[in-house]
Amino acid sequence: MVRRRASGLGVSSDRGNPVIDLTTSLENDPGSGPSSRTSSPRQSSSPGDTTSDATIKSSSVDPATMDPVSALVVEQPPNPSDSTWRQAILHAESASALVDILRGQYQPPNSSAELVQLRVDLRSAEASNASLQKRLGSALDQVAELKLQLETSERECHLWEREVDKSVGLITSPRKAQTASGAELKHARTTQSAEEIEALSKSIVERDEAYKVLQGVSAKHFQQLQGIVLSLVDDDGSHKLRHAKATIERNHPSLEEDYPPTRVRANG
Repeated sequence: MVRRRASGLGVSSDRGNPVIDLTTSLENDPGSGPSSRTSSPRQSSSPGDTTSDATIKSSSVDPATMDPVSALVVEQPPNPSDSTWRQAILHAESASALVDILRGQYQPPNSSAELVQLRVDLRSAEASNASLQKRLGSALDQVAELKLQLETSERECHLWEREVDKSVGLITSPRKAQTASGAELKHARTTQSAEEIEALSKSIVERDEAYKVLQGVSAKHFQQLQGIVLSLVDDDGSHKLRHAKATIERNHPSLEEDYPPTRVRANG
């Protein structure tokens, strides 16, 4: 684990597990080696500054007392001019990987292989992109077709709505006409019935008047006949009786023509 501190020497103050900051020590003092780290002059510090004293004391630690990684860093410092190696140290994911890098067992990535892989990935991405573009074009065509179908359906819907309105009007008109015809027929029947009743009433009144006249005439003839019969009975003359019968029989047709018999029909 690489840990940065504000010390110019790059060594922590922990005596039991000293950690050296490679980036600070190497970049600030490229030409320094093990002897330069141990022979650094003591810097002046204030009486209360204990950090710098601890740092200078830890710089004189024997490599034998350090952990393997720190000792390896002290004994075999990396070349600061190799940026690839320095980046590998900074990006080491474990202590074993860091030890392999410091021992010179680090192998930089093969740029040719990576380039080939990148080209393969690029071709795959281009093929995938072409497939997606094709699917996108097909989807756009489907969207356009669906829009056209939607517009056609909307137009047909409007046409059907108009036809429905017309049909409703056609259905309503016969019903209205039928209702009006029924009302007119009822009114006509009522009017006709009233006229017929009025005509029948007049006919009855006229027949009643004729019947009254007939009754008067009949009563008059009955009185005459009664007088004739009485006179015949008083005189006891058969000749007059026969003459009266002949007179009645002779005048009977003329009486029927002048006063026909009347039948009154009951109004049910």
